[in-house]
Amino acid sequence: MPIMRLYNNGLTSGNPPMKNDHKRGLRGETSGWTASASRSNTRFLYSVVPGDLDGYGYAFTFTIKDLPPTPGDWEKLRQKIVKRLRRMGFTRLHWLTEWQRRGVPHLHGCVYFDEPLTTEQFHGLSKHWVAASSDFNPSIQAQNVKEITSALGWLEYLSKHAARGVHHYQRNGKPKEWDKTGRMWGKSGTWPTRMTQTDISMTEFHKLRRLCRSWRIADARKPKIVSVDGVKVNLVNGKRIKSARTCLQHRDRNLCTVLGVSEWINEDLALRMLDYIKTGV
Repeated sequence: MPIMRLYNNGLTSGNPPMKNDHKRGLRGETSGWTASASRSNTRFLYSVVPGDLDGYGYAFTFTIKDLPPTPGDWEKLRQKIVKRLRRMGFTRLHWLTEWQRRGVPHLHGCVYFDEPLTTEQFHGLSKHWVAASSDFNPSIQAQNVKEITSALGWLEYLSKHAARGVHHYQRNGKPKEWDKTGRMWGKSGTWPTRMTQTDISMTEFHKLRRLCRSWRIADARKPKIVSVDGVKVNLVNGKRIKSARTCLQHRDRNLCTVLGVSEWINEDLALRMLDYIKTGV
């Protein structure tokens, strides 16, 4: 029977397998971003309740110039910066590894503290990274740290990292020299999350899929006004519209009828969708 999961910031629905006897790989043997790793990270981000994020948050992007010889070297570097942040007294942390176009990893994430950082501590976040990654020629100017102000700041962080699938160039650019990569994302501390789950019929499942496709198309068509040489231009993302229109299509016709959905839809809208597929109004 299909399952619908409602998160604070998203909605997913699909058909669980009737038989699940495949052999799972050992944790830590991940070779880059897999569909499973991308889904689990996205669902965690969907579930976070922004209004309950107490403390003071900071989003960061940490980069290096030279590729570490092995994935183990990158993992040691990541553990070093986590230890430094822990000594600073963080209350919660989310991190993920992505790739630059030239195949070198960089670290995205956000970290929360009970008290706001002083100016020295704020700049110290980048300095900690530069010190920890000194073997790989980091530049202090290449590091980026921003304060997460209010729930809107969290949603900006969410929209950046929950929207990227496994085929995004920052997710599939694993260095050729690396066979295994280790974990691609992780979290620490206490995170306020919310998720509810309900069973739905196949008829309701297909109604929900069509609703999500319509919402996705409408969202892709939203105007994005930018200024070019002083002239306001409406940018239309044709690829995103095409992707929305074909999101339920597959070359295997049998799979078309069971493809699930996963969308960044707020909880109120998701509940209205659930009410509609149940009652028709």
